[in-house]
Amino acid sequence: TATRRVAGLIPVPAGPVPGDMRTALTERQRLIETAVRQLLQTALDTGEAWTTRMGRPPTSEHASPGWFAHATTIALYRRRYDITGPVPLGNPKDITNPGQASEYRVASSALRRARQVAEASETRTPRRQPQQVEYGRQL
Repeated sequence: TATRRVAGLIPVPAGPVPGDMRTALTERQRLIETAVRQLLQTALDTGEAWTTRMGRPPTSEHASPGWFAHATTIALYRRRYDITGPVPLGNPKDITNPGQASEYRVASSALRRARQVAEASETRTPRRQPQQVEYGRQL
């Protein structure tokens, strides 16, 4: 079974957790996910270079939530590891510990999926053909 993760990245503790601790963890998860969605939206709104490398956000109600979930995972990875450049996940050579390496693999998978969703959405979206104008002589 797949590991449950906060914003698709941070593993959620498995096994029994006391009620008050579970409440605190749930609240922290909500706060993290809200903050990272806002961070992603700001990056998209300001046209940060790394966002363009994930593919264009789909506009369909079916594809959009999946793309945004994957993009949120990438945004959280960038925030956790202070990645500021145009490459969505930074340089893999900068990974310094096993925890980051594990999260890099998760974020890398999210990046591939975001691109796949964007590409699939692009191929399904009918494109308007430019209107052709004929410049012939008329009498």
